[in-house]
Amino acid sequence: MKCRLFFAAAALLAGIAGTAQAASTPPCTAGGVVNSVVNRFDRYSHRYIGYPMTITAVEDIHERRIERMEKQYPVERRYCGASVVTSDGERRKLWYLIEHNFGFAGLGSSVEYCVSGLDRWHVYGAACKSLR
Repeated sequence: MKCRLFFAAAALLAGIAGTAQAASTPPCTAGGVVNSVVNRFDRYSHRYIGYPMTITAVEDIHERRIERMEKQYPVERRYCGASVVTSDGERRKLWYLIEHNFGFAGLGSSVEYCVSGLDRWHVYGAACKSLR
């Protein structure tokens, strides 16, 4: 009985993984992606720049390039850019990367972002280069 449950669970997980691989990366303009970036920036900006700041507007969202999944590398990457206005009134460039099949346990999508001029430790390189 335990063996049957194990195989049933394994088959279910394989089906979920197969479904996740068949799906593609969300578009740069997807509301969930943009909201995730804005909310994370608003929540954590005080840690990275030393004071609280929010994104008040996101404009000119565009796709920079896409790296499709391949047999040897099953992660699809979509590189995006936008202009943002922050609560200090400045207009800045926003760069973000959506990775499909790179979420929790390899299922779903992950989003990394960088706002030019506010990455003081250059985690993403000078002027967010690794996300452009």
